[in-house]
Amino acid sequence: MSTANPAIRRILVLNSDRLLADAIGRTAGAIWPQANLRDMHRLSAAMRALAEMPVDLLITGLVFDEGDVCELVRRSARMPRRAERIAVMTRRRDPRMLTLLRTLPVDGAFDTATESLEDLGRALQEIAAGQRYYSQSFLALLWDRNASRAAELRELSPTEQLVLAVIGDGCDDREAAERLELTTGNIHSIRRSLHAKLGVKDRSALMQRAVQFGLVGLSGRGVERLGFSLLLEHYEASGRRKRAHTEFLDTFRPSPHQGGTP
Repeated sequence: MSTANPAIRRILVLNSDRLLADAIGRTAGAIWPQANLRDMHRLSAAMRALAEMPVDLLITGLVFDEGDVCELVRRSARMPRRAERIAVMTRRRDPRMLTLLRTLPVDGAFDTATESLEDLGRALQEIAAGQRYYSQSFLALLWDRNASRAAELRELSPTEQLVLAVIGDGCDDREAAERLELTTGNIHSIRRSLHAKLGVKDRSALMQRAVQFGLVGLSGRGVERLGFSLLLEHYEASGRRKRAHTEFLDTFRPSPHQGGTP
């Protein structure tokens, strides 16, 4: 692949680690020497910069003390896009980070703990060319988790999956019953069944399992309200409440294999 890409005119590198940000910037600058490259270390500054001018490539870390970079990534991917291509850099491989990699609208994720700057150069070129790139360390973990999670989720009925999703959104039994148009007795019974099938003892553990299954979204700081509740609100507004049940299950049910990408 060519080491030059004329489509990349503006690059923003965002990372709280100044040494790492500098190394990433040097790598990107060597590939696209004519690009306007900005190197930033504060999330607030990056948000202002992207609001003023979009970039062709955003290369960002995911941990900042001042706020949630995941929201910046999501905003940048919405229309009108503020970043045409988005790559994340992280050394974390914990369950929350793996779930983030499945749900964030990014074009690639690079494991700074296992890959070199030479690997980073190749990764950035693939991403810039419109391909998706994920470090092998991430892919191996994601594939393993997808397979085991999909098998476990298949043991739950559609109604149990919906109840788990709504509990994951933070609803108690009364709120879950209202969301799903069931009785509180129904919800209580289904919740006890979920406890038995998933081997958990309380609501907090059910919420964690909802996140692990991908039924609830995450931000860099923890669980956020993203999942069935938001979809249901959309359909309530259009008077098609029941359709939300089917669409949610079709959209959020994880697949054990996804063609080499998470």
